[in-house]
Amino acid sequence: MFRHGESSGRVVAVARDFSPQQGLGQVLRVFPSSNAAELVLVTREPDDEPDYDDILSLAREKKAAKRVNLVAGAAGDDLTALFRSADVVVAPARCEPSCATVLQAMACGAPIVATSAGGARDAVIGEVTGLLVPPGNADALGRALRSTLGQMVLREGMGLAGRSRARSRYSWDRIATDAEVVYASATTRESAFAC
Repeated sequence: MFRHGESSGRVVAVARDFSPQQGLGQVLRVFPSSNAAELVLVTREPDDEPDYDDILSLAREKKAAKRVNLVAGAAGDDLTALFRSADVVVAPARCEPSCATVLQAMACGAPIVATSAGGARDAVIGEVTGLLVPPGNADALGRALRSTLGQMVLREGMGLAGRSRARSRYSWDRIATDAEVVYASATTRESAFAC
């Protein structure tokens, strides 16, 4: 059981790359106060050496280098395995238009902490499938991580709700049904205007 002051849990933070606007550095800055045992910073694109080196320097500066792992260019099964191993997945980008990565994490049963911008705002139901924080707000990010890591029942509930939402709302069958409804509606309106 998690107790204040103990290290527990694995945080997987994922972004497009290691650049500052993607927010992985901000996750690293709040990590020492989160009481997590391990932080995995993951990028979907291969590393950009200067930004990668900046993240490594920051990890050493925060005296967290032994508890931080960097994974550059993760995709497919590797990304899925990381999400399944996480106690919480963080999507810290200031604005990420796509919600595909967040949905993949949700489908793996991971609770989400994400910025309330871009695609995550549509995918994540605040306080149900995860926690949404204002972009760039380190204090809110730190509180959300501590809250999620500190409450196993909350994590499990968010993970189950997220998996259910990802599978029911964003499955290919649901997308096809929604597209069919939109097409039928557009066709009906077009016919009404033709008369």
